Amino acid sequence: MFKSSRIIYTAVACICIIGLAYPDVYAAKYVNRDLSFEVPGGWHEIKGMGLKGVEAAFTKEIDSEITPIMLIAIDSRVGDSTLKDVVEKAMSVVTSTIPDAKFLFERDVYTGNVKWREIIYQYSDAGYAFQAVQSHTIDNKKHFVFTGQSLQSDFREYLPEFRKTFDTWQFKTD
Repeated sequence: MFKSSRIIYTAVACICIIGLAYPDVYAAKYVNRDLSFEVPGGWHEIKGMGLKGVEAAFTKEIDSEITPIMLIAIDSRVGDSTLKDVVEKAMSVVTSTIPDAKFLFERDVYTGNVKWREIIYQYSDAGYAFQAVQSHTIDNKKHFVFTGQSLQSDFREYLPEFRKTFDTWQFKTD
């Protein structure tokens, strides 16, 4: 009896220590009328960005002039466009507004059974080099875009956070 109690106490102590050393990565859940996703610890919503189509924006508080951001954009004017159409249009907008944008990678990804198209690109602006990952999909006649962006020098550090956040994306069912 004493031996099994000691094993249970040891297991509980280990679970508590692990829980303190590795707290849950998510600090909050973002929810709107169409979707939800988990917001990582250390990230905070930016209120009142005023950018057309941007539903939500988050930044990580770090000691730097340029902070990483995550953006959620929704366009309800897709009509009968396909995923390929909206991604090509998005890439065209990027290259027309950022002449030095260079696309590095493109692939299909999934959240549950929803297909997305992920693109990674880099560009420079105001003397800084940036890199971004964007994931696009169409759901319920709306184009949804998840963007994670940071300084190019920090992108490898933040890409796992961007992808982990994206992986929690869920659409609300009607």
